Amino acid sequence: NGIITADGDYWKFQRRLLTPVFHFGTLKAMIPDMCDEAQKMITDILTRTQKSDDEGKIDVISLFSDVTLSVIIRLAYGNHFDLVYMKTQWKIIFKHLATSVMMSSLVGTWWKYLPIPGIW
Repeated sequence: NGIITADGDYWKFQRRLLTPVFHFGTLKAMIPDMCDEAQKMITDILTRTQKSDDEGKIDVISLFSDVTLSVIIRLAYGNHFDLVYMKTQWKIIFKHLATSVMMSSLVGTWWKYLPIPGIW
């Protein structure tokens, strides 16, 4: 029952909770952090293409996923966190979450009680 699938009073409730987050002033305050991360990405692209032995090819999906995660962590936690450490931890969480969702959809919730190597 997320905001996309909700309707009626429950949708209104969820929408009211999210409205301050997406207020113009709040979004405007995020721009400098987003621009800083985008500049880091541009510098990274230029560095990789100059050093690359693969004719300047870059894994764009990985690059944009990484910068998106950097922006989210920076906006959520601020600049005082170790960004490399935080990204590593969140990638581990996402990996386990994806495994959990996939296994639950395939065989139900009982799979987590099986001794499957490499899952946890």
